[in-house]
Amino acid sequence: CTGEGCTDVADKAEHTWNAGEITTPATAAADGTKTFTCTACGATRTESVQLVTTVTKEQWDAFMANKNYTIIAKLYDANGVLSDTMSVMVTETATCSTSGGMSVYTSLQDGVWYGIMGEGDSYFGYPMEEYPSEITLGANLLGEYPDFALWTYDAEKKAYCLKGDAKDDFAAYLYFEEGVVTRLEAEEDGEKQIITISNLGTTTVTLPEFEIYDFGDYE
Repeated sequence: CTGEGCTDVADKAEHTWNAGEITTPATAAADGTKTFTCTACGATRTESVQLVTTVTKEQWDAFMANKNYTIIAKLYDANGVLSDTMSVMVTETATCSTSGGMSVYTSLQDGVWYGIMGEGDSYFGYPMEEYPSEITLGANLLGEYPDFALWTYDAEKKAYCLKGDAKDDFAAYLYFEEGVVTRLEAEEDGEKQIITISNLGTTTVTLPEFEIYDFGDYE
């Protein structure tokens, strides 16, 4: 109506909501908020959203097969004191492991893997008979337990844990957020290790200048 003081609205259209956006991200500890806006009048409404902490076997296998990533491992002693930190950057043609200020590289050069060691501006590389380990995330992160079937989802911890005989020696929990693997927590003999995973598919390794040193020349 158009009369003075009249607030009635006739033929009011239904709201047309957009796809919404996350205005408060969900965390493992608290739900988040998704806000929808009406494209006709600008009104808003909200919905609660939860962090997705489960994955399918196909997602699990895809992450474990990744050959480009960064992991940072922090080791705590039985008293909860940080005792060591190691970072590992991995690509299909080069890796870099850093611990205690020292870096060790491996690099694929013309079909041959080289180990690279040194400090400051002085590094030397030596040919390796074979690459010492698999570079997949599953091999580096989970060792002999990379198979999805060996893990079960713990709804209370919102993480995957080793099940059956596999967990007799140590406790391990693998965490995912929105379908992406983020960290592993493992405990054995009172020591605890927390490994964070990042840069999936985007890690780069910059090699230092090095001289090739072939031990076979001195046999």
